[in-house]
Amino acid sequence: MWNPSTRKTKYIKNSAPFIHGVGYGFGYDELSEDYKVVIIKDGQHSQQHKTPTRTRMYSSKTDSWKEIENLKKCVFQYDGKFVNGRLHWLVGELGCGWDIVALDLAEEKYVIMARPE
Repeated sequence: MWNPSTRKTKYIKNSAPFIHGVGYGFGYDELSEDYKVVIIKDGQHSQQHKTPTRTRMYSSKTDSWKEIENLKKCVFQYDGKFVNGRLHWLVGELGCGWDIVALDLAEEKYVIMARPE
């Protein structure tokens, strides 16, 4: 991470096995005054079973990664958009339409957003 205003750089530890994730995001948690990086790794899909999508979150305050709540849908849009303390992605199930999911960085929980009118 690089802060252009202070010109300070912080190197993030490896998040393996999440290096090749399908969703990414970066945002600021005002509640804990912490910058966070999120990587979403898609689950395995086959006719027999589907493993859930997994999420890891990096905290700059603790300088560590942790696994958080699983996302139960496929990510259609790779880069998360940070708005009002939440990272947002376009998600869905093949053949079943789409939704906008938001990950609250303070609560570390996903929420399905209401669709626009």
